[in-house]
Amino acid sequence: GSKGLAEAILATQREKPLPNDLILMDGEYTVGSTLTFYTRQTVGVVNGRVNTLWFGGFWPDAPAVFETEATLRQVWGGPRRVFLMTPTPASRVTDLQTFGTVNVIASDGGKTVLVNR
Repeated sequence: GSKGLAEAILATQREKPLPNDLILMDGEYTVGSTLTFYTRQTVGVVNGRVNTLWFGGFWPDAPAVFETEATLRQVWGGPRRVFLMTPTPASRVTDLQTFGTVNVIASDGGKTVLVNR
């Protein structure tokens, strides 16, 4: 589950509150869908227009929660604090450190949460 990872995100937010945090999960929504439940926040998906979210994710009224590799890199280096839950932390750290700081805040169940601040 993602409960421990959500708790790590919430603890970081309480410890150092910043406006407009962005929480993202890497890949399929089903990998971390409970992150939304436990954080009670909107969670975006990087490369998540697959399987059940593919068709509806392209509708004009679909929520603006879908990110691509390009938009992830853009927000990672931008002014917002970004949390990224990923099952592939080593490759993500290598990729994202070009665009900004990468810190690990928690790992559990084969998933890791990275943060850029």
